[in-house]
Amino acid sequence: MCQIPVFCWISATVLEDMLTTEQRGELPTTLTDLYSHFLMVQTKRKKQKYGGHQRLKKLTEADKEVLLKLGQLAFEHLENGNIMFYPEDVERCGLDVSEVSVSSGVCTEIFRRESVIFQKSVYCFVHLSIQEFLAALYRFHCYTKKNNNSPFSRNLKLTESPVSSCVSLKSDQSKEKPPQLSDEAGPSHPK
Repeated sequence: MCQIPVFCWISATVLEDMLTTEQRGELPTTLTDLYSHFLMVQTKRKKQKYGGHQRLKKLTEADKEVLLKLGQLAFEHLENGNIMFYPEDVERCGLDVSEVSVSSGVCTEIFRRESVIFQKSVYCFVHLSIQEFLAALYRFHCYTKKNNNSPFSRNLKLTESPVSSCVSLKSDQSKEKPPQLSDEAGPSHPK
């Protein structure tokens, strides 16, 4: 995996944070662990840089909401085969454009020339794998929220986040047939 530059960057970011803070937990052993830690690190950096917070022990409800909205954006665009999105797409998901491009740490702004004299801002996730992870996290959240009797819901009550629940269920789910996600699992959107 570390022959791919983005995995080197994500791994280095996570390991640097784990080695320079008081975290004494196990090192990430799966991609889910790695991406989960990466999102925590990026959220912590955002809070330190823009909010003045020094320590982030866990995600606030506002942080979770932003990550789920980013996941919704990621999912909708993956579903349509798009990797780039416009400011109006960001706003439609209930996010502030500056929140996504400047402070999220997972999106970047690109200037696209629409004509000879006009440039338009276009955004994308810093890597397709991050977009895919956020989309999967969003769908997992939608599925567990809709189906309280799902095999995932029994562990959600015991853990703090859907990501850690998903990781802890890895061995259980490998023995069972995975649940089929329908297109109806997402929240309804006013048109």
